[in-house]
Amino acid sequence: MSFEEVAADIASGRFNVENYNLHKDMYIRPFDPDFHLVFIDDVKGKAGVREILKDGYLPALVQESSPENFQVILRVHTGNV
Repeated sequence: MSFEEVAADIASGRFNVENYNLHKDMYIRPFDPDFHLVFIDDVKGKAGVREILKDGYLPALVQESSPENFQVILRVHTGNV
C-alpha cells in the first residue's frame, strides 16, 4: 500500500474496525534504511524494563500497554544486526 492509501484508511477508521473484528494488532512504524526497530511485547513490570536497561539497551520507547505490562521498542543500527 502507498503512504496515501494507509493514511486514508487510518483517517477513515477502517483499520481499527477490521482489526478489532479480526482480533489482530497493527503496528505502523517509520522506515529508516539505517536502523531496524525491534518491538518487544509483554515486558513484565518496571523490573523487566530495568533488566533491559541493565543489559545495556536504551529503548526508543517504553509504554505501559496494560497495568504492569510494557512494550519496548529498541532502535538498532542495521550494521549491528
